[in-house]
Amino acid sequence: MARLPIAFCLILLVALAQAQCLVHQGISLAEPVSVMGSHLHPKGEWMAQLNVSYMDMKGMKEQREPISEEQLKWQYEMYGTRMRMPMQMAMMMYGLSSKLNVMVMGHYMQCAMDMAHFTGIGTPHPMVSKVSGWGDTRLSLLYQVAKTDKMGLVGQLGLSLPTGSVENSETSHHGDHVRMGYPMQFGSGTLDYLASITYTLTKPSWSLGFQPGGLIRQGTNKLGYSLGNQLYLHAWMGKAVTVKWIVGGKFTAQRVAMIQGHDDGMDIYASPSANAINTGYTRVLGGLYTGWAPRAKQSGLSLHAEIQLPVYDLVNGVQMALRYQVLVGIKYGLGRHA
Repeated sequence: MARLPIAFCLILLVALAQAQCLVHQGISLAEPVSVMGSHLHPKGEWMAQLNVSYMDMKGMKEQREPISEEQLKWQYEMYGTRMRMPMQMAMMMYGLSSKLNVMVMGHYMQCAMDMAHFTGIGTPHPMVSKVSGWGDTRLSLLYQVAKTDKMGLVGQLGLSLPTGSVENSETSHHGDHVRMGYPMQFGSGTLDYLASITYTLTKPSWSLGFQPGGLIRQGTNKLGYSLGNQLYLHAWMGKAVTVKWIVGGKFTAQRVAMIQGHDDGMDIYASPSANAINTGYTRVLGGLYTGWAPRAKQSGLSLHAEIQLPVYDLVNGVQMALRYQVLVGIKYGLGRHA
């Protein structure tokens, strides 16, 4: 199942490449592949991007400190021991003009959580919960606020469309049909607003940039809750090793607010992930990124990779601890000129 969306995105990239006759000259290697909306494309040009990411979490923590199994068993029936979350993201940009672009992003997500279930006798019984599906879709406009040969300032405004599910369920060990916890619900169920502003400075052998942004939730979904607002800051600096290859460092600060409300289909005593008080976090990540263009003078195709580790991780309540996240991506730009 997970191979289907990847194949779909690859077919989309190939189809777009064959649908146009000219290769886009402006794919940027300067910024990390996880930073969206950092530059614009001229009128009539397309850019397609496919990212494949993986996030790994292991062990439970309360705020910043590990929490023991002995403490957990007096509060919950089960808890997560490890969570693996692969995700595929497909993005397309189109130049409505040299100063205004439109961007659409779709996500396909998988999640596998290893669980320990307390039976009351002996050691906890191991279980595995798995789910996959589409996430919310993002549609936005990008505007070139300012631009020189070396500096760029791009603003982004958009909507997050509620295409992801908030009702992912599974069969429990008792044979009941139960709702899975909040981390395994891939949608918000609400129409939300997103915004960012990106500053970039590019020199012949190095570049830097930063992007503050956020996602503002609107109202509550049909199940009676609203996901928390999100604020973030990306900052990066890269060094050109060759004309075709850049490496750099990236810093990310994130603040995700606690869920407001509660899904009555979840038992708050079943596991920490089913209790809304165990949502939201403040996190700082640090890591490395790289980008490579096979053809330096006709950089229609570029390949990217990124890895980040938590430097600071403060969670609300009891949640799983983030170990690392990695991302690889491919960009293909193609143009249409008069």
